Amino acid sequence: MKKTFILIAMGLLTLLQTQAQITITESAGWLESAYIKWSPVTDATNYNVYVKAADAQDAAYIKLDAPLVRKYATYYRADALGLKAGNYLLKVAPVINDTEDAAQAAVSTSIQVKAHVREGFAFSANSPQKTGSGAYNDDGTLKSNARVLYLTAANAKTVELGVVVDNKGKVEIRTGIGDIFAGREKGYDNVPLSIRMIGNVTASDMSGQINSLSLLDSKGKSATPMNTSIEGVGDDATANGWGIHIRQCANVEIRNIGFMNFPDDGVSLEVGNKNIWVHNNDFFYGKNGGGDKNKGDGSLDSKTSGYTTYSFNHFWDSGKCNLLGNGTEPPELHTYHHNWYDHSDSRHPRVRAHTVHVYNNYFDGNSKYGIGAAKDGPSIFVENNYFRHCKYPMLISLQGSDISGGSGGTFSSETGGIIKAYGNTIIDASKFVPYNASSAPVEFDAVVASSRDETIPSTIKTKSGAFTYNNFDTNASIMYSYSVQTPEDAKASVMQYAGRVNGGDFKYTFPDSEDTNAEIIPALAASILAYKGSVLEIGGVETGNTDPGTDPGTDPGTDPSTGACEKEYIPATDTNTDNAFTITGSTSSNGGTIAYNGISLNKGLKMDSKGSITFTTTTDAATLTIGANAKAGVVGSLKVDDTEITELPINGLTLVEATITLGDAGEYVITQKSKETYIYYVIVKEACTTTNLSPVRAKGKIVATRYYNLSGNQIYKPQSHTFYIREEMYENGAVKRTKIIY
Repeated sequence: MKKTFILIAMGLLTLLQTQAQITITESAGWLESAYIKWSPVTDATNYNVYVKAADAQDAAYIKLDAPLVRKYATYYRADALGLKAGNYLLKVAPVINDTEDAAQAAVSTSIQVKAHVREGFAFSANSPQKTGSGAYNDDGTLKSNARVLYLTAANAKTVELGVVVDNKGKVEIRTGIGDIFAGREKGYDNVPLSIRMIGNVTASDMSGQINSLSLLDSKGKSATPMNTSIEGVGDDATANGWGIHIRQCANVEIRNIGFMNFPDDGVSLEVGNKNIWVHNNDFFYGKNGGGDKNKGDGSLDSKTSGYTTYSFNHFWDSGKCNLLGNGTEPPELHTYHHNWYDHSDSRHPRVRAHTVHVYNNYFDGNSKYGIGAAKDGPSIFVENNYFRHCKYPMLISLQGSDISGGSGGTFSSETGGIIKAYGNTIIDASKFVPYNASSAPVEFDAVVASSRDETIPSTIKTKSGAFTYNNFDTNASIMYSYSVQTPEDAKASVMQYAGRVNGGDFKYTFPDSEDTNAEIIPALAASILAYKGSVLEIGGVETGNTDPGTDPGTDPGTDPSTGACEKEYIPATDTNTDNAFTITGSTSSNGGTIAYNGISLNKGLKMDSKGSITFTTTTDAATLTIGANAKAGVVGSLKVDDTEITELPINGLTLVEATITLGDAGEYVITQKSKETYIYYVIVKEACTTTNLSPVRAKGKIVATRYYNLSGNQIYKPQSHTFYIREEMYENGAVKRTKIIY
């Protein structure tokens, strides 16, 4: 009997140990990295994470740096970086009472890691540095003497590094990431340096570290080999409100970062750069500068630089993706491959003077044009790309599709260049004009080659400037080695690997209705502006992020207890959420048809002496957004109460949007200021109270069901077929889980 009792006790102890052991919830490999997620263990204050080759002995485990271990609301995550292609194991062990508890450790199954595609002119054997891998070897491992810095919101101003600042080897301790780069600018310190960014780092976090254009300066002298990698950790590293400026540098890599709300460019290469590799980044909207900069300025621009590769980047409805050249510089060599131009509008790239290879990219619902040969005779080889509903896949300034229908041209009357095209898949383009020697030979968008190695004769010239193709792609002394996929395989690769790890933490799916819309998408813009990131601890140190939000990008609405509510009036759809607006006057189609957030609006509220919109705000400093229009040739305007909306100059059949901040809570009236104007939508956004939620936020219990219209804005009286329902579950006052149920 006694023996039986002991056996039962031992069995119970074993069971308790098994239950307490770490539970791995997800582990996977990516490109030269791997990650693991696990559920927290009771009493654990921290975790140690290790990595080794799958076939190596346990003694080969290498402990990851502490900042690579992060806490989120419901799980922990660690990322192992600098792994060459192969199979690996990750091990997680809890730390309890300052001691690692090996008995509760857990090991992943074998994880496959793949290599980045190192191709293009940044890796040309004829280039100055012959690589763009920055602080890494070309097999993906860190260089043996590389230094690693971790950049977070908390330490951007305080992180320290010793920097060599003169030719005698003097070392100064520089403080703050901006000062560190300023020290390396002197050109005496080219020791490989990996800057690993973690979580959401905002412009205010970077105050004093970025220049007046909100750009982090990485400068050298006369294309100094900086041997620098600026890389994000995991799927949520975000440069929020700032960008990166590269000048007079060589061998710099920028990867796995989400750029959003940048005031100038997301990434800017300017003057004298060589061997630069920008890849696997997400580019979202920049700061709304109005007009053609309403989605921000350039996402990824390059001037006076050469031997660059831009690959596997994801552009999310960007207005101006890639400007290449300022029109006053000598031609250099560049490569764009496997980028996802996801409903972006233009400049994919727009090329002046330079020589460019554009292959295996996915052009996906582009409302203006794909590739533009704009000025001073650029030669562009466009190979095996996939164009889906790209209005004009290729344009040469002042000829072919660029001036079809009597248009004055897309590129400000610049002199153009020449494009060679081979192997591309083009679906649902508005127009594409291949060269035809027997009919108007100067009117073409590209010379379509019959083989990849075909040379283009010098007898084929552009209409403006009489430029010829330089046949760089068939010149062995210029061209690099690369592997090209079919357009269909390239599309699949792009959709799987473009952007940050696993596509990043920001999710948004574009409906097909956005294919032809060049306007800003309000729901997407609202999500980008509201983005906060979700990491709670980095290396055991709290980030101070007490309200990380939920499902970034998928939910443009916010928690009414702490955020904002939106009410909208759209005349064409008879939407008046919560009957929040009192309308006088009639609707009319005289203002034309407007595309708004995937909806075709064919009428607006006629704002004349009889038209008005009255609404009441319950909190101070609410925001009012108006989309309006006027008849062709008419300059109309509106006013709120007695104040003219100066941000809304309207001049005939072009939708103009303005957002203003209102004053004290109370009643407001929108009326005509002068001339007949048409309002197509009105959105009022103000702080909410907790009255929309049950007062009890019980753990694991659904306490709120909210309604959202197709624009992603919260509504209170859903209209038939124009809404979805989201259930929200709360834990400890924060959203735990959301679910779309209709």
